[in-house]
Amino acid sequence: MKTQQVPLPMISLEGQHIVSAFLSAALYLVYSLISYYKVRGQDSNVRLVHAHFIFPQGLFGLLLARFLRVPLIVTAVGSDVNVLMRSSALFRTACRFVTKQADLTIAVSRPMQRQLCQFGVANSIYLPNSVDTSSIRPITSPSQLGARRTILFVGNLVAGKRPILLIRAFERVLAKVPGTILMMVGDGPLKDPVREQVLQRGLAANVRFFPRVPPQSVIQMLVRASVFVLPSVREGLSLALLEAMASGKVIVASANESHREILRNGSDALLFHPDNEEELAEQLISSLTNDRLRSKLSQSARQLCLREFSNTAIGEKLEGIYLKTTLKRGDGRSESSRASALRVGNCSLN
Repeated sequence: MKTQQVPLPMISLEGQHIVSAFLSAALYLVYSLISYYKVRGQDSNVRLVHAHFIFPQGLFGLLLARFLRVPLIVTAVGSDVNVLMRSSALFRTACRFVTKQADLTIAVSRPMQRQLCQFGVANSIYLPNSVDTSSIRPITSPSQLGARRTILFVGNLVAGKRPILLIRAFERVLAKVPGTILMMVGDGPLKDPVREQVLQRGLAANVRFFPRVPPQSVIQMLVRASVFVLPSVREGLSLALLEAMASGKVIVASANESHREILRNGSDALLFHPDNEEELAEQLISSLTNDRLRSKLSQSARQLCLREFSNTAIGEKLEGIYLKTTLKRGDGRSESSRASALRVGNCSLN
């Protein structure tokens, strides 16, 4: 099945007020009307809409699916369930409305699927995110690697990602491994508090901030880093984590429910108890100084990504879901190679 993609402006609702969130939804409504007329003029053979993120992207996808009179699939990617649906009854109601109207809801992790069930979403299945393991590969040439030890964090600077915990742990790391660099890619409401922590602790020479970086540049930074760190309290299935695995990085991550599901501590990654600053520092120090452990973790993470999270494997499953969903609506034309799915939002598959 051929696919088209409608990119949406990325709007993080973590840390936003409800009014801001619904203003964002109103903007998506306008965007949906504009996109509908564009799509209708370009290709009248769209048989399915796939929205990534329940709200507000899922609301946009729902409107577009109604305009086109085709099925809707929504993917729950992380903070839509772990933050929005937990934060208030209003957000929870909006998300449940979208998922109830959708023909199918995809959860990118099994813990997230269980959480959706607790919120009353009955039409969910598990299908993880994926990455292009053919183009994201480990660097084998020493000349291409950075000369200094580097730790890379990629994520929104919000409380759930624990950036301040990371700064405190990094201070301990520097005491044991001088000269290490921490690169923080991302922006968010905790940007100023995080920078203040860096200044107060005298870490400015070793912490570098990159608020807005193009995705391809993030991957280039990733493959040259020594360690990838993800201290989140909760996650869906982070694309940055999968990209780190594909590039053979040493992974240091919190032992939250989603990470424990896919990563074996000491085999695929080094896990630490969430909120344990000392343990996070110890795992980072081990990841930087134990060469034998580094080699083991790097190879295991890459192989795990190849087996379970490659675009090839997940893409075939997703195409099967597309065909099953359209056939369930009784549209025989869905089996035609000319039929297409319209994906909206930040899609994991290319």
